[in-house]
Amino acid sequence: MIEQLRPTRSAQSLKAGRESRGRDSDNDTFDPVVVRAGRDRVSAGQTLVGELLGAPGPVTVDLVRIEQTPSGRRLHSCQQATAVSAWSATDTNPARAKFELEVPDDAVPSARGAQCSLSYALRACLQGAGPGRHWAAVEVIARGQAHVERRFQRFDRFLAGVPARSFHIELNDARPVGGGYIAGRVHQHGPRPLGTMAVTVRCTEAWRSLPPWTGAPPDWDENVLWTANVPIQLDDDRRWAPFRCEIPAGLPAATEALTVAWRYELVVSRRIRHWPDQHATLTPLLFEAA
Repeated sequence: MIEQLRPTRSAQSLKAGRESRGRDSDNDTFDPVVVRAGRDRVSAGQTLVGELLGAPGPVTVDLVRIEQTPSGRRLHSCQQATAVSAWSATDTNPARAKFELEVPDDAVPSARGAQCSLSYALRACLQGAGPGRHWAAVEVIARGQAHVERRFQRFDRFLAGVPARSFHIELNDARPVGGGYIAGRVHQHGPRPLGTMAVTVRCTEAWRSLPPWTGAPPDWDENVLWTANVPIQLDDDRRWAPFRCEIPAGLPAATEALTVAWRYELVVSRRIRHWPDQHATLTPLLFEAA
């Protein structure tokens, strides 16, 4: 279930920590339900154990991914579990109801960039009361494998992966995240020597903007967080040249979500006198949200 993009307060308004006492995310009201997670950090694929206090009957606990961008906020339900409490209105103390929720194996990790963030929260939905009232923030961590082929095809974005007429890029090894690296090779096509070329690596933060009118095609804005240039030399004897670029700490992991993305784009450029310059591009991926 996806709740549509809408301008709201930042996801930072969710109270940090493992416990939220019935905070209404839209109206700032309170009620007696308390949501507790057994821990405030969980890995993708693990089971998150928690409890509810004061729930008058069956409660659905929803793990929600929150994508916050300058255009607004989108909520995406990732997984659900049910907790049943035996508490009644005549009891002196609220009953405890435990739940176990399986975090999906393909959950993308929590992340924060310059203007966008991706976070998670547990949301308790009382029967007959509707979703979105009771929250508890949870951080999701994950380990991904760098890849080039997209696992989910989406019509609203283009991830660069185009060879040039005289050369192309091959990814050798990569960890596209702050403190990681990107290593690969540039391979030559044809017999003519290519000489010196420039490898540009940049990390961009992109988000889906609000359409200018109803039914308009989706559009994306972006902000460059970091860029680096590495010169390489192809000689006559070797038809390929290696490159490696270290990524500074603090940058988010390469992630493609529904309305926000952090991308590490490789561009190899060759200047040609009296002819248009040649460019080869490649965008390695690490995490993709379903």
